[in-house]
Amino acid sequence: MKFSGNVAELEYGINQLGICEGLLGDVTVTSGSEKLVVSEENGQYEIKYGEKVEFFRGLAILVDKIKKGEKGFCVVQEKKFDSCGVMLDVSRNAVLKVDTVKYIVQNLAKMGLNTVMLYTEDTFKMDKYPHFGYMRGAYTKEEIKEIVAYGEEFGIEFIPCIQTLAHLEKTLRWHYANGMRDTADILLIGEEKTYEFIEEMIKTARECYNTNKIHIGMDEAHYVGRGEYLTKHGYRDRFQLLSEHLERVIEITDKYNFKPMMWSDMFFRLGSTTGEYYDMDAKMPENISDMIPKELSVVYWDYYNIDEKICEHMIKAHQDMQRNVIFAGGIWTWNGLSPHYEKTFQTTKVALSACRKNNVKDVWATMWGDDGAETSVLTALLGMQLYGEFNYFEDVSDEHLAEMFKICTGYDKEAFEVFDIDAFDRPDVLYEAMISKQVFYKDVLCGMLEKNHSLLDLKAHYSKILNKFDNVKSQGDLDYLIEYQKQFVTVLYKKCNLGHDILDAYQKGDKDKLAAIIPELNDTSDAVAKLHEMAADIWYKNNKAFGFEQFDVRLSGVETRIKRAAARIEDYLAGKIDKIEELEEPRLWHWEKETPFANEGPYAKITGIGIAHI
Repeated sequence: MKFSGNVAELEYGINQLGICEGLLGDVTVTSGSEKLVVSEENGQYEIKYGEKVEFFRGLAILVDKIKKGEKGFCVVQEKKFDSCGVMLDVSRNAVLKVDTVKYIVQNLAKMGLNTVMLYTEDTFKMDKYPHFGYMRGAYTKEEIKEIVAYGEEFGIEFIPCIQTLAHLEKTLRWHYANGMRDTADILLIGEEKTYEFIEEMIKTARECYNTNKIHIGMDEAHYVGRGEYLTKHGYRDRFQLLSEHLERVIEITDKYNFKPMMWSDMFFRLGSTTGEYYDMDAKMPENISDMIPKELSVVYWDYYNIDEKICEHMIKAHQDMQRNVIFAGGIWTWNGLSPHYEKTFQTTKVALSACRKNNVKDVWATMWGDDGAETSVLTALLGMQLYGEFNYFEDVSDEHLAEMFKICTGYDKEAFEVFDIDAFDRPDVLYEAMISKQVFYKDVLCGMLEKNHSLLDLKAHYSKILNKFDNVKSQGDLDYLIEYQKQFVTVLYKKCNLGHDILDAYQKGDKDKLAAIIPELNDTSDAVAKLHEMAADIWYKNNKAFGFEQFDVRLSGVETRIKRAAARIEDYLAGKIDKIEELEEPRLWHWEKETPFANEGPYAKITGIGIAHI
């Protein structure tokens, strides 16, 4: 293919994508267009685009048209948001390799997404604090600069996303944090040492990023002012305390020419009598707009609500602050060992519709790695595509999403949907309750969830999912992710009923059945060991080495406890012990109420199956 027009700034990206190889055609490229236009007329192709990243979305569409032999087409698309992108969490053990980030950037470019935030709590190097990010796989300045420069080749802006108040437990544990620690994870407000530390973070960000934007965090600081600060200064109004700290941080961001944004939840939590974020009755101080610096953008995050009225209420409450409002949704990668697409689709469609109706112009999708980043971020590509399509279309059908996902990534939508193994066709089973993680980690002898899980036919559920995997076509370079997920479901299928079967046989005194379970335990242990090795391969392929030691301990623990159960049963059958003590304990519901289903709290519906961990 031959390109003419304003192509100098695009050549590197075109070559990196490599999607034009083997194709013939003359393509005229025109920048400055209000809309993305991809057309063919009389054998001449044309791509018109506004911002740089749109060209690469247009190129992906054009290549697809050429491969299909289409003629006389004119595709016109217009962005709904000024910025739309993703946040990569590289602070929960998994620090993505530079090449992995580049791979994601290539796919984001074809989707037309123009923003990436690197969420780095302590996973970047700072000259003055050698223990900051120590043994955590922290990025060097050179690595971040390389990532930023690569994004710019595609018109993708990288934005630093740090923490300047809470979520710093991984680094505040070190000796250098003495004197600037309020609680285990919260900085001590008002101490000069604290602001010297924050300035070094922001100074480092300035050295690495070319953007004028920075995310300063400040979310979920639930106990701010209640630790060392309370001991030193006594009780203070926490709205005022947060405002004073924010003012000091903004002075630093101003010094380094950054326009800051922060998570908004602490304003709402402090205004709520229950400390909740989505409290519809939360009362803000009348002078709230005076307490928030004018240059600050507030980020409304919502990964849970499927009621558009709640989303609209929250957006309007944010707009009442009279500051720029940004929305952050979620691609559910954080609640288990696989992504949860059903919840992702439900919340995204509702929230982005509310954003369009209420003139929110900046949106992005978070991909948190809570509890160790057990889910590969690459399994979230379909969720990224979903944001890409809502960036250009009011409504996104399953058929349209599947077509564009194939065009932009080369992968099948169905292959990624099969990762969603926690979608139960029952209204009483919470979407947020990742049953698969409970089943995987629960102990087969001390299974505190056995009574809860007996309410579900887990064996049939996982059997159905395994059948879906058998129908998945090869996805080329990501087949290893599919094989890993299939092995995970295989483990769940083998393990899900073991604890119940052991307990049932023991209580009935059926030693023959107990003996027959021992081979099942050994087989399941072998399946976990295989999963362990596959997990290691995936981790070291896509992430820096640091962090997998946590996964090693967990997976080895699961394997060892299954083997221990077999050994305990063998000792019991051989008469070496007269009882299996773990099986003598009566099984209770996981929650206090003697009922399989209960509701507690305004946002966390609890069932006999699990809890929505918010």
